[in-house]
Amino acid sequence: AGGAVAGDIAELFQCVAGASQAAEQVGQKFASASTPLSRSLLQADLKRARGRLSDALEALLDLQARAEEELQALSGGVTDNRIADLQRLYARISYLTRWIGELEEKRARLSTC
Repeated sequence: AGGAVAGDIAELFQCVAGASQAAEQVGQKFASASTPLSRSLLQADLKRARGRLSDALEALLDLQARAEEELQALSGGVTDNRIADLQRLYARISYLTRWIGELEEKRARLSTC
């Protein structure tokens, strides 16, 4: 595996990074907003950021479900081909799990705004 990332996961990086960055920025703005009016003005940005997080999470969870289905299909005897497939799936599921956790944490933070 050597750190190689599958194409569909690499394509999602931009979406995940953008959603994560947008959530961080609007969360920081909300935290520094000192008046009810300034917080009220941020509601549209919060809604957009939450939507981006939800879209990215949905895509990641779909890929995770497919990876888990593929893992179930590989259950059985161990062969050289299966070892390579298991290593690939391990890397895939690791990326997905890390990103899902990060986005869920950001979504939880935004839910308190």
